[in-house]
Amino acid sequence: VLLGLKPLLNEYNALSDRPLTRGTKRDHEIAKTLTRVQLVVFQSLPQGFYQCLVLLQMAGRDETPSWVQWASVVSAALSVGFVVADTEYGVDTSAMLRVNWPTIHGYMPDNMRHALLVSLGTFLFVSGIVSSKWVAIATLATTSATFAGSWLVVECVVLLLLRNAVEGSWRFHLHGLDAVVPSVIAHLILYLGSIAAPFPFFRFPGYLGPYLYCASVCYQTIASPLVVLVAFCLDGGG
Repeated sequence: VLLGLKPLLNEYNALSDRPLTRGTKRDHEIAKTLTRVQLVVFQSLPQGFYQCLVLLQMAGRDETPSWVQWASVVSAALSVGFVVADTEYGVDTSAMLRVNWPTIHGYMPDNMRHALLVSLGTFLFVSGIVSSKWVAIATLATTSATFAGSWLVVECVVLLLLRNAVEGSWRFHLHGLDAVVPSVIAHLILYLGSIAAPFPFFRFPGYLGPYLYCASVCYQTIASPLVVLVAFCLDGGG
């Protein structure tokens, strides 16, 4: 863990018949999935947002960004899309999950070519969502960092209240992660993921659930251009 090898360890444990650490096959698959979510939410999303913010600040000072900076932002968005699509493919094609929860697993076609097309759709969808959200929030932050922070806080609190109303509890459902502090961290992950990297398995009960996931995707699709409009208005229309 201290060497940053936990993601690699989780991948090995989930794929190997002889994992290096204790736990069932299900435990290792869950650990792999949650580790990927954490990496996207706490590393990829903040880094990509900061790069977009720097590019917009340079544009405001009439400075010309290098092609490396643009390539970095584009590759960051594409990498988020790839990780989400690959994670969803692994979750839905898991033999154990398909047996235990056949009503929510198994939509991925058995034909590999068709499955790749579905994954491509997920990849393009998430890459587009994360790109629009980075640009929207970075644009608002360049105009008013306070307003941008307040917007995100309000969204996070509203989602918490909606989860409590729809799911019946705001606490996370996994044993050991249902205490107050872990549940708050889990909610933060769900919020950040829902606004910029909506992992499709967030639609499962205990995460966002189907209704909130659908509503969140629709809201974020509409909210990004609205955020840019608010930033434009705060900037005096200029």
